[in-house]
Amino acid sequence: MYPSFFFSVFLTSQFILFIFYSLMAAPAQVIIVSYAESTASGNLTSTGLCNGIERANYFPGYLLSNSTLNAFGPPVALYGARQTATYPGLNVLQSLIPTSRYFQIPIHAGFSYQDSLKLADEVLGNSLYDGKTVFIVWDFNEIPDLINAFGYSSPALPSPAAFNRTYVLKFPINNPFPLTL
Repeated sequence: MYPSFFFSVFLTSQFILFIFYSLMAAPAQVIIVSYAESTASGNLTSTGLCNGIERANYFPGYLLSNSTLNAFGPPVALYGARQTATYPGLNVLQSLIPTSRYFQIPIHAGFSYQDSLKLADEVLGNSLYDGKTVFIVWDFNEIPDLINAFGYSSPALPSPAAFNRTYVLKFPINNPFPLTL
């Protein structure tokens, strides 16, 4: 009877430690950007002053060359919103493809813009991301809600619109507002 009692206490303590460490798991930082410029049909632009394809191809080098963004190494996970009837554009996935190819990591696109809290829970609760960088491409107008979902106070959307902002969320949270580049 005594050995089984101690064994069950041991298992219970291990379970409690697992839950504690799971709750403490968090990426070192989450980087959020708007998708690259796109046409009304939802495809990235290929010409003009705001060339979406060029910007999408820029993301991998940007993540590596910027010392703030690369402080915890290259991203280990890429997230983008899935297509829905409300947001049918391919621009989010097209914006992530060059980064996915460069870093040889898949794109997670299982969350819609209405699922900001679910996405934040997934990222913050995934121990594989502990101490690492996660990169998210999102719709410009929905970024404040996503920032709030991660526990930060979101800055106001720039006016006039500035789609080239990078929001860096550091964990644990020391400042209620994200670093904006």
